[in-house]
Amino acid sequence: MLEDSLVAFSVLGPVQTTGLIIGLVLMGYISCMSYFHPLSKYPGPKIASLTNIWKAYYVYKLVLHEKLVELHQQYGPVVRIGPNHLHFCDGEAIAPIYKGGRKMGKTEFYDAFTAFNPNLFGGRDENIHALRRRQLSHGFSQASVENFEPLINGHIQILLGKLNELVKTGEVFDLKSTISCFVLDILGEVAFSRPFNAQLRGEADEIHAINDHILLSCVIGELPLQTLSKFLARWSPVPWMRRLLKSRNNLKATCSECVRNKINNASDRRDLLQSLVTTKDVETGASLTEQEINSEAFAML
Repeated sequence: MLEDSLVAFSVLGPVQTTGLIIGLVLMGYISCMSYFHPLSKYPGPKIASLTNIWKAYYVYKLVLHEKLVELHQQYGPVVRIGPNHLHFCDGEAIAPIYKGGRKMGKTEFYDAFTAFNPNLFGGRDENIHALRRRQLSHGFSQASVENFEPLINGHIQILLGKLNELVKTGEVFDLKSTISCFVLDILGEVAFSRPFNAQLRGEADEIHAINDHILLSCVIGELPLQTLSKFLARWSPVPWMRRLLKSRNNLKATCSECVRNKINNASDRRDLLQSLVTTKDVETGASLTEQEINSEAFAML
């Protein structure tokens, strides 16, 4: 029997042999993921048991949330939406998932959000995450928030003025865009001591860049081989991918400019960026490097 198999392989050329081997590997992978994987008992679309790529398509189309609702209506409260990914539509699942701590760590999906180094939002190292939270705790303290109130109130007045004017004229407007400009101005004040003046301008390139960065991260986050996917994305000939990458680079430049300005122009005004510049490692006494500050500042945007 073995001799017959070897003879059969010897008759095949290298291309046919390679194709046969690939076919056998694929069949084995499909069988394993579909029938023997620990999550194979959960319902879901067949392709979801094999790859996350299908989700990247719906993310790019901005309709993944609608697709997930559709899947829950079809399969029930627990749906397998990836080889190692379950999606829950059950309130009782919230606490076990979000209070899981180190037992329920972040996946490599969050690596796609990294623009400089892993930061408080996307970093998967629990020790660094805990350290950064301690370092930023002063910036989010009650006293710090109260100090920001006059600045925030000023932007609230601008927003109310714009809304009142729109009510008087009856002009149709985009509420989401209006609120986005308001939030960006608040963010500029409390994080960077820099008013972006988005409300006065009525628009801001930074908002488009932030949205593009998030979309880029979510798409790449669903692709296999995360590190390779991020590398290949830089050289993508696809126009929309190049546009998203350009937006991320513009956002990085804005962030670096704010950080460099804060480092070179020290002030007594306490904001979140100032907390990063002046903070010390509680164990070593070392300050954050400029790259580390950029990483955390980028998360604020």
